Amino acid sequence: MAEIKASLRKRLQQLFMGMFCAVFVVALGGALYFINAQNKALVEQKLNLSHSAVEQAFNAYLVRSEFEMSFISQDLILGDYEAGRELETLFGHHEILFFGGLDFFYIEWSDGRQSIDPRARLFTKVDLSSLIIPTEISQWVKRTTSDGASLLIYKKKLISKEGENLGFLYGFISLNGNLTLAHELHVSAQADMVRIYDQASGQIVLEEHANDFEPSLSLLRSTQVMKTPVQAQLQLELSQQGYLTGNVLSKSIVPMVVIVCVLLGLCFLLLIGARHLIFAPLKRVQTASPNNLPFNEFAPIQQQNSHYRALIEGKDRRFHVLLEASDNVIIFCSEIAEIEMMNGQAKSLFPDHKRAKTVFDFMPIHCHQPIQDALKGASDIAFELTFQDIGQIYHWQVMSFRNEYAYRGLLLIGTNMTQEMRLTWQLEQLDPNSDFMQSRAEGSALLAEMDYLSTQPFYDNSNELQGWLSLLVSVFECLKSEPSQEDMRPLGDLLSEESIFVASALKITSASIQLLCSTNTGSQLVPNSGCLRSLIRVVLMTSYVLNKSINVEYEANQLVLKISGDVNSRPLIAWLIQSLLEKLSGTQQETSTGLRLDLGLPRVGTGENPAPLSLVVAWVSLDYPHEETVQALLRQLGVRVECYNDADSFFTQSRMVERFDAVIIGCLNEGVAQQKMTQSLQEQYGKENLPLLWLNSQSEASHSESDIVTLSGGIFEYYLYQGLRKASSKGTIFPSAFGEQGVAWIVVGGSRVSRAIWFSGLELCSIPSHWLESLSAPTTLLSYYRDAVMVLLEPQDEDLIENVQSHYPNVTFVAVQNWPQGIPERVQLFEMNLPYSSEQIAALSSAMSKETNKIEE
Repeated sequence: MAEIKASLRKRLQQLFMGMFCAVFVVALGGALYFINAQNKALVEQKLNLSHSAVEQAFNAYLVRSEFEMSFISQDLILGDYEAGRELETLFGHHEILFFGGLDFFYIEWSDGRQSIDPRARLFTKVDLSSLIIPTEISQWVKRTTSDGASLLIYKKKLISKEGENLGFLYGFISLNGNLTLAHELHVSAQADMVRIYDQASGQIVLEEHANDFEPSLSLLRSTQVMKTPVQAQLQLELSQQGYLTGNVLSKSIVPMVVIVCVLLGLCFLLLIGARHLIFAPLKRVQTASPNNLPFNEFAPIQQQNSHYRALIEGKDRRFHVLLEASDNVIIFCSEIAEIEMMNGQAKSLFPDHKRAKTVFDFMPIHCHQPIQDALKGASDIAFELTFQDIGQIYHWQVMSFRNEYAYRGLLLIGTNMTQEMRLTWQLEQLDPNSDFMQSRAEGSALLAEMDYLSTQPFYDNSNELQGWLSLLVSVFECLKSEPSQEDMRPLGDLLSEESIFVASALKITSASIQLLCSTNTGSQLVPNSGCLRSLIRVVLMTSYVLNKSINVEYEANQLVLKISGDVNSRPLIAWLIQSLLEKLSGTQQETSTGLRLDLGLPRVGTGENPAPLSLVVAWVSLDYPHEETVQALLRQLGVRVECYNDADSFFTQSRMVERFDAVIIGCLNEGVAQQKMTQSLQEQYGKENLPLLWLNSQSEASHSESDIVTLSGGIFEYYLYQGLRKASSKGTIFPSAFGEQGVAWIVVGGSRVSRAIWFSGLELCSIPSHWLESLSAPTTLLSYYRDAVMVLLEPQDEDLIENVQSHYPNVTFVAVQNWPQGIPERVQLFEMNLPYSSEQIAALSSAMSKETNKIEE
């Protein structure tokens, strides 16, 4: 027996001493690091707060300078200064120039004159005009002169009281020579040094430090990008000097003494406890018998292990009994497909299993991929394997599970399906309808379609799903029925009718269906067959769900449908398209952009040649979606389009147009607004048969009056062409003709809100009204009225008033606000309080009516 030289007590003592030293070093280092970090954090926190203070001081200085610029510009605009003596007058009257933020300024007059602040030569000797390169107005820009001066330049436009451009005012702030700015930044920073860099060039543009600042001493620096309105990347650096090491050592003496005392006491207690609780009882083990050990804690553990071992052995025996009693082939594999266990059926089916290490060694190659997928964690893995030598077919299920080592094991269960497959083949040979079943849609395709629809956010209620099913049933009925004699109809009519039908069934907005069909293509005659209609129906249904577009055109004298996107990814839709194309003798081809359908329908002629439309059309969109698309289609048809957003803009601005051959009114949800505008037009022109065309995006919102042409399907060029032809055949309306008799009111200027208030107020007084941006706008509509009242909401130029008065003497000018320059003699003043109200407008109308009656008497 070898001599034992190791001592557990010495090892424990050495361990305790090593732990003592390690804990002491770690604790001491942690205390030093914590105190040092705390000191640095306090200083850095102070510097970070100082950054915000410096930024605020800098931005406040710029705001003060901008206020000074505004003060100077207002003084130049409102003051009646003699040309060439502006600077003398400015410096003589205003002390803000000497106590503001600007160092100097520069004026560039519109007539080419220049006014230079004499203080400019204190900061730079270069020509100031060379620094005035194209600069944005009301923005601070940094410039560096050739003599090293760093300047901030602010440009402000000088506009006279009459709205004329007097020139530009430039304000300058010197960065490297501005003692006031440097002092303010240094005071706000409360740091030893403040320095501002130009981040792009690295140039120091401003620096200020205390008198006793020593860069060689220990420093803490904080650098951040300044957030200023200056168009330059400025970087602010703050520095603070100090003696951090001495502070740390002085503060660490007490924690070090405490740590040493605590560790020494703990080490002593651990040694005493280990000697009495561990080593003293171990000495008695030598004299104790095996059945009377001093430590009885091991006895329950030994009993529990024995109990668990017996349970596991019993379960293992029962598992083997069940494994051998099963008629299935069962194989257990490890995480690397090594064979762990096989029942008797598996051993008899694979006699070479003894020489195999993994399941891949005796399984055919085509079975390897499913087994590998199961090893990777895939579920529902199954395959079939035929054994030619014994004439049997097995259906295998592969399942992965977690074994006792938490690795993914593998279980293969093979079921003998020979008898079932034999019976299935016999039934298929005896079934007389097998050919018929092949021509029908598979149930899996229907289930896949239903599963796809359930994942779409569009189908959120039963009505939409019922509409989809009804469309599918109609297509199936067409496939089931025999072809009959077909008449010829224009292709565009079929497209419009089917788009209305699909939109109505699916409860969707017709604007969601994107159709592209030109007028020439839509006028071509095609057979009005159920198969063609069903194919168009399926394409429209699919394109809506996938949010794709449909392009219908003729190529090489053959009708072609181009669908964007992947349509064949849905088995039921692909089967329907293929079946309908077979009935139409057509073909399909997948392209890079989608699916191309050649319908096999040659060009046979047109029912009616489309004539060009030379019309003037008003397009009132209201809330109709894709109003730009409708506008583009109208321009493709060659008509002149006048666009209006709502009924108010139409009635107030359409008087400038001589005639309208058709008025198109769009609607998505604002059916009341559409009907109200139609009723207003009918009352205005005194008849119901007007050239009106409704574009209703909701298929249910069809009009109740038969005199109005309504397009409620997907809008495309041919469909819009036919609607315009029907609407324009009802005559022409002349908006400019209204007002040839009576008095008209024309509102000049004002905001959109003000114009809306005046239009509503005058409408309550039964007074026709118009709106002009200003008197400089065209005023030819005055020739249609015997008398006119011009309400001036904003001050107007007196020359324009005289020009209008000379051409139209019957115009009465009324101002509702007192003008700063005074009211001209030709303008009457009827002062109103803002905001305008219907009561004030009615009072003005009454006053003007009384005045007109007095003049007539």
